[in-house]
Amino acid sequence: MNFYQELQLNQAMSKQVIRNAVSLKEKALHIGIYIFKVMITMVFCVVFVTAYAKLFGDENSIVGEWGKYNIKPISEADFIEHDTWTPPPCLTYNY
Repeated sequence: MNFYQELQLNQAMSKQVIRNAVSLKEKALHIGIYIFKVMITMVFCVVFVTAYAKLFGDENSIVGEWGKYNIKPISEADFIEHDTWTPPPCLTYNY
């Protein structure tokens, strides 16, 4: 499994890959990739909400949060297997 494929794994699969690592070096590599993936997500969220607040004002930053919340499923979509897509949360909310 290459670096990009491991970045595409969900949390449960990443933890399974870490658990199944044979050597300590391999386990450290998988943990490092998992932490890197979490850091990328955190940086994206902070930059997105900060930029939205700067562009549209602090009183509209909750709209930026909503937008980020609905963009996240798109970033997690597996475009290789087309049968695993889930709709954005705004489309599945029960009123």
